Amino acid sequence: MNRVESRDHVFRDVSDGEGLEADAEASLPAAVWLVPLAFVVLIPGLLSQAMRSIHSASLRLAVLITVVIIGVALLLFALLYRFILGRSVKRSLAVTTALVFVGFTWIFWTALGSAMARPFGFQAIGDVVTVLVPILIVWLAARYGERDGFATTATGIALVSVVLLGTVVVPRFASAPSAPVAGESGGFRPTTILLVLDGHARADVLAADYEFDGSQFTRELEARGFVVRPDAVANYDSTYASLSTMMALDYSFDVGMRGEADEARMRELLSGVSPLVGAYREAGYTITQFENAWAGSLCSPWVDECVRPGSARSILWTVGQLTPVAPVIRSLVGHPFTSIGLQVIRDLPGRLSNDGSPQLIVAHATVPHAPAQLDASCSINPQNSGSALHLVDPGDTRERIAAARARYVGQVQCVDREVLAAIDRMLEVDPGLAIVVVADHGPDSRGTMRTDFSERTDGALVERLSVLSAMRLPPECPQDGPAFTTVNTIRRLVSCSLGVSFPAIPDRVFSAPREELTGGSFVEVSDRLGSTFAAAGR
Repeated sequence: MNRVESRDHVFRDVSDGEGLEADAEASLPAAVWLVPLAFVVLIPGLLSQAMRSIHSASLRLAVLITVVIIGVALLLFALLYRFILGRSVKRSLAVTTALVFVGFTWIFWTALGSAMARPFGFQAIGDVVTVLVPILIVWLAARYGERDGFATTATGIALVSVVLLGTVVVPRFASAPSAPVAGESGGFRPTTILLVLDGHARADVLAADYEFDGSQFTRELEARGFVVRPDAVANYDSTYASLSTMMALDYSFDVGMRGEADEARMRELLSGVSPLVGAYREAGYTITQFENAWAGSLCSPWVDECVRPGSARSILWTVGQLTPVAPVIRSLVGHPFTSIGLQVIRDLPGRLSNDGSPQLIVAHATVPHAPAQLDASCSINPQNSGSALHLVDPGDTRERIAAARARYVGQVQCVDREVLAAIDRMLEVDPGLAIVVVADHGPDSRGTMRTDFSERTDGALVERLSVLSAMRLPPECPQDGPAFTTVNTIRRLVSCSLGVSFPAIPDRVFSAPREELTGGSFVEVSDRLGSTFAAAGR
């Protein structure tokens, strides 16, 4: 009788499909459910690198982000397993995987919702997609997470995501450095400082477009022995091309150039694999380079000392921007371009050595570049806590442009005061320093860089290309002051420091493709800067 009942029970289970389903669910060990989670924790680090820049990526940052996500995933799993899902290992792992995936790819779901809403002109559609699709994914994980099919599907989706992101990010780590170009040195070897202030306007532009008198900063620099060039221009209107040209001591891009080989060489130049660094290394200098919140600042092995200020803040910001808590992170941390850029200036004097050995210190501070969050007293204004790296959008009203310009002026006042304080501290340590303070490009209160080249007016180009340029050389060097364009200013600096001849090269000025584009051609605009450019002694 018992045998018959047992047989009938098995028959009923099999006829309902429940017995076979139970056997199938038990066929894969719980450890297999870790596979999709393992792939998913890689996605945020790769996604953040894919978003940061088309120019370079940080393996260190990607690894640290991945470690942070592993910690979050372990905590999620422990909470789900212990308190919510009834200690079901498989279902807890499945829901953890889903939560990590949708939580740290929130920016993707936001973009997907906006894209789906755009054809209808109704933003509510985008909001629904942004919320409902992640909720559906988590619900599916909770409902079907214990089934083998879910684990297999999740593994496939996660693997494909990692592979696709990896094809975008990994080639940026693989750029092999080429040998730096060596220079020759004389007997005079002053410690040399190259401080690049990202987006710092020229004094006349501040007066004309921003209604701000920047002459006080100019006078303060001159009182400290600097020569300030009143008509200086950058060779390019974008950081990556302008800064890499300074490091190359020659033009890194020419008309029409924007291929992968050009960008690979540019990445090397920005990292310190450059004629500038090579010349100083050959002369026996110790090379110090500051990294910042911009991907193009990453150090190469050719740099003796790499300073990485604000790493924890940068990681918190980077991870936070991928998640729904991005607005909270922005208000608490402040954009790394702002906070870390200011820290670079403040940390600069502390990198001078006390043993008298010559140094080359390259510091690229990402201020006063947007977002303009600092007021004149260097306090972060909570109302200016956005993440946009541009002052205005094309088509903004006059009122919005005026407000953006006012915020920029406040940030300039803060930066100028901090730069003077840093210079004073450095000159106390070594009065014989050779120092260049220069901008890579000017500000952009007209939305110039977010428009096609055909829409860029002469006034917009002048604003973007006119830059602060100041030089202080020791008495042993010819006191010519900065050159008209930034590349020739750096060549004069090297000529002084190393006692070699780096004659000026022809002054040329270029405009880059629209900043959203990853390709496109450079356009030479030397003939569009008007009488200021034509009158310059070339």
